[in-house]
Parts: sequence; C-alpha cells; structure tokens
Amino acid sequence: MAKRLQADFNLSPGAAAGFAGNLAHESGNFKTLQEIDPMVKGSRGGYGWAQWTGPRRVQFERFAAERGVSPN
Repeated sequence: MAKRLQADFNLSPGAAAGFAGNLAHESGNFKTLQEIDPMVKGSRGGYGWAQWTGPRRVQFERFAAERGVSPN
C-alpha cells in the first residue's frame, strides 16, 4: 500500500509509510472495516480503513454509492 500511495500522491517513502501505518492501526491491521466498540454509544461507529465517523462516514458511503461501488 505504501508504494501505491507514494506513486498515486507523489509522497516520499516516509510519508507513504506513515499513512499506511496509520490506516493499518485504525483498521486492526486491515482486518476490520467496522469499529468494534464505538466510542459514542448508539452510533454506527467508524468505518473503513480510516474508521471514518459521523459526517465523514456518511460522505464516504455517499461517494461509494454515487460510483456504484461497495464501500467495502
């Protein structure tokens, strides 16, 4: 993933590794898309590799729907 981020966004190797490392941490090493124990009780919690919450989650889901792709 770091190499792809580096190429797609013209990032330095360190910056790309930082982004990839953060996404890995947020998603349980890319094993979990849905937040397991949402901090805000009753909410849907975070979703995706970046664990988007609230309006960002809604925007992410809308982005996927508009393109006819699954947010997974």
